[in-house]
Amino acid sequence: MFIPEKEFLSLFGWDDFFEREIPDPVLNQTFPARIICEERNLYRVQAGLNKFLWASVSGKLNFNASTRMDYPAVGDWVMVELPPQSERGVIHHILPRKTAIYRKQIGASADKQILSTNIDMVFITTSINEDFNYRRIERYLTVALESGAVPIILLTKADIYKGDIENLIAGIQTHFSGIAVYFLSYEDFESASFLSKLLRQGTTSVFIGSSGVGKSTLINYLIGSDENNEVIKTQDVRESDGKGRHTTTSRQLYVSRYGGLVIDTPGMKSFNFLTILRSQLAVFQI
Repeated sequence: MFIPEKEFLSLFGWDDFFEREIPDPVLNQTFPARIICEERNLYRVQAGLNKFLWASVSGKLNFNASTRMDYPAVGDWVMVELPPQSERGVIHHILPRKTAIYRKQIGASADKQILSTNIDMVFITTSINEDFNYRRIERYLTVALESGAVPIILLTKADIYKGDIENLIAGIQTHFSGIAVYFLSYEDFESASFLSKLLRQGTTSVFIGSSGVGKSTLINYLIGSDENNEVIKTQDVRESDGKGRHTTTSRQLYVSRYGGLVIDTPGMKSFNFLTILRSQLAVFQI
């Protein structure tokens, strides 16, 4: 049976919480892996530093699922079997989630779309241009606080801000007492020392925010991509309204240049449907 390396487990956030939750019946024929990408009914899982494979859910898991929440999502730890002579794994079990960000599907259905799970920090990403809005930050912050994860307000596109950024930050800190606030300039990611401090090995962070605030540009930097080899495609900011013209349409988990894991999410036009669930068992020490 494949045995994941201790280095991989440590890097990807495996801890005693998940170790205790492995069901005995599946322990002998399966191994733990983390969902790093979802494509329709297939899941890209990572089970080692260089061990990747596609997997589908088992017939039993599919039969017992009644809602979208019963299926794997990006960030989940799952127990996977790799049948002999096969390159595709089978997901037999989803380990309990510490946190899960989801939003209700638009329409009559009460089902929910999971955005990511098992996160430690929520970066509330907003550009400081015409799109800056205190009420929008409040809505994102409310669900971040309810998650038990650490909320962080991240101001992007500081290089095009015309006012006094220190006064702006002071105002935000007064309005959102106790919440850390940082800012980034497009041309100066290298000097943002807080990124290496926060995105340390063993942590998982998710970046949420409206479309066009620069999340994908930041993620490309964090995972070592450049403008000639973007993993997440972006386009320049429109001069008319300061927004990006292309945004993420899927979710994927990446290893950042600082060791911590990062998840990009699609830009959301509305946050009214977004909620973060918290396991009562989860206590984060970030």
